[in-house]
Amino acid sequence: MTRLLFSLLPISIFATSCATSIVPPSPTAPIYEARKIELGGVKQSVIIRGDDRSNPILMFVHGGPGFSELPTYERNADLERDFVVVQWDQRGAGKSYRPGIPKKSMAVAQFVADTHQLTDIVCRRLEKKKALLVGFSFGSLIGLQAVAESPERYHGYVGLSHFVTILESEEILDIEGRARAARKSETEILAKLEKIGPPPYKNHPQERVVNALIKNLVIEDTKNPFPASEYIGSALWSKHYKPQNFVGLALGRNFSGKALEDEIYTIDARDHVNRIEVPMLWISGKQDTTLSQTLAHEYFGQIKAPHGKEFIWLEDVAHPRPSRSTLDISNCNPRIFQQETRGFEIAELAKSSVVDKSILT
Repeated sequence: MTRLLFSLLPISIFATSCATSIVPPSPTAPIYEARKIELGGVKQSVIIRGDDRSNPILMFVHGGPGFSELPTYERNADLERDFVVVQWDQRGAGKSYRPGIPKKSMAVAQFVADTHQLTDIVCRRLEKKKALLVGFSFGSLIGLQAVAESPERYHGYVGLSHFVTILESEEILDIEGRARAARKSETEILAKLEKIGPPPYKNHPQERVVNALIKNLVIEDTKNPFPASEYIGSALWSKHYKPQNFVGLALGRNFSGKALEDEIYTIDARDHVNRIEVPMLWISGKQDTTLSQTLAHEYFGQIKAPHGKEFIWLEDVAHPRPSRSTLDISNCNPRIFQQETRGFEIAELAKSSVVDKSILT
């Protein structure tokens, strides 16, 4: 009898599984996923979140190199009402860091290829043809090259705190910093800048000192700075970051910075992109002391964009990070991103992209 029961058990299980069919999610159901996806041979941590999976896809390419934005993903909750927001820790960053990542794979071209691959995976997953790509700081270098290489994958491109080239950026920031110190009669800061001298700097400590000095000159003119303590606090309360992941945050940033150092300090976006075949919007803070946005504005003017382009200056903002405040495009009709007819209207995006001035720097 016992033998008979065990022989019938597989049949019973099979019959039950057939009777209970898997019901696919509604086309407008929410999507909240966190998973590891292999991109270019390296597993990377990805979050896909939206209140309605039928909405357009909005993909964030974070800065750094190696500076994860996943600990602060909840700042984009409002965007999730009208978009499916995709964020990920790039290879070598945060939860995507692991010992043994080939150093030769830590190259801008590979990061661009990872972006394309993830775009394809998410678009297939959500049955979409294209995504809107948003690049922040170092991520803007990746994002700009991605849309230039493969415009058929993207509805449009938004650049925040845009990267152009490091050395020229540092030269401009140094000149502007000295002029600002002189105007404000900050003789002590000016003396320290004079002692260090103009770029290129001899070492990273010198570079960090200069950045801190120049930042001190603009801090009182900047709304709502985003200190390291707030970032750490966000990570501590994040649902996706556990205490053990904090090691990856630190190690990943150090690894990514060193692995990409030579390329980051020599690459010039102007040598790679001079034309964009999708609508383009750049948003820059006039108080930016990390990357020269004077240089970014100049470069923006040189890029040919037959589908439309717009540049927005934020007067009292430094290095605007991806957030609802920076990218308040959730009030736009999402259909403007679907490119069913004329593509998304860059003027409409620009008009509603900076509704809230409480920008994080």
